[in-house]
Amino acid sequence: MEKKFTKIKSLLLSKKSEKEVIEAIISFGKDIENFPKDALTKDNLVQGCQSELYLTHSFKDGKIDFFIHSEALISKGLAAILIYLYSGEDPKALFTTPPTLFKEIPTLQKISLNRQIGIQNLFVQMQKIAARYL
Repeated sequence: MEKKFTKIKSLLLSKKSEKEVIEAIISFGKDIENFPKDALTKDNLVQGCQSELYLTHSFKDGKIDFFIHSEALISKGLAAILIYLYSGEDPKALFTTPPTLFKEIPTLQKISLNRQIGIQNLFVQMQKIAARYL
């Protein structure tokens, strides 16, 4: 999991401007297209997000995978970072390895309060799902 954190951190820190960081975040979100359409339900809607953000998951062989959907490009990109970091991992990782990346990248520290709250709510929802498998 540390390799994933390092990869994302290196990618975002290599950008020369805030605009390039935002473009990278948006691009990261565009790579996430595997959300099952039948999971676009009220039950999968993450509460407290600035835009509509849906979360679902699968669990197999002791590993959890998360899937997200949003039409909002920046929100989807930020959510995609969390999905990338924690998918394919043991559910315990959501409790032992917090997403400090959002505090380590200067541009991510400047995202709107609503987006920060949305990312926090997404992470809490991911933890609730993961807790089912501990």
